[in-house]
Amino acid sequence: MTVAQVPVRGRLGVIDWAIMRRLNLANFAAIFTTTLVLVGVMSHCASALETFPTASLAIATQDGIHEFTVEVATTSPQHAQGLMFRRKMAAGAGMVFVYQEVQRISMWMKNTLIPLDMVFIGDSGKIIKIAERTTPMSQEIIASGGPVKSVLELNGGTASRLGIRPGDRVTFVGVFD
Repeated sequence: MTVAQVPVRGRLGVIDWAIMRRLNLANFAAIFTTTLVLVGVMSHCASALETFPTASLAIATQDGIHEFTVEVATTSPQHAQGLMFRRKMAAGAGMVFVYQEVQRISMWMKNTLIPLDMVFIGDSGKIIKIAERTTPMSQEIIASGGPVKSVLELNGGTASRLGIRPGDRVTFVGVFD
């Protein structure tokens, strides 16, 4: 008997080592190629991720003033990326999307891994609409419901926990003073 014909009994029965070597070589080549492609894509994505400046933002509700530290998205690439790929966000943190002109805004949760509250804010700083506890990874369109100047994204459940409602006022220096 040659090595390729040595019967080895196990859960799968007799193993033909010549076939196993060919399969292993093919599998190795596929896995190696896939790994190289993924490493290239991941390094490209990591280098292509936008960075965001931070600022303070406050919301005046019936229960008082709530302050947040927010990342500020003002450019189209920043708007496109938003909070995608984030696995967590600190309590008291958020991201505010500021647009140059007041307009109707539509957003989605594609590639967003955490549930969010989306707070749509008019040009005077008045909250127009809140989409609470949006579904991670969803491609469902979330519309502003009217013209807005910005959108504030907070951890899902924050709006109800703090009593943030449409009609409340946002103060954000340089945008809503």
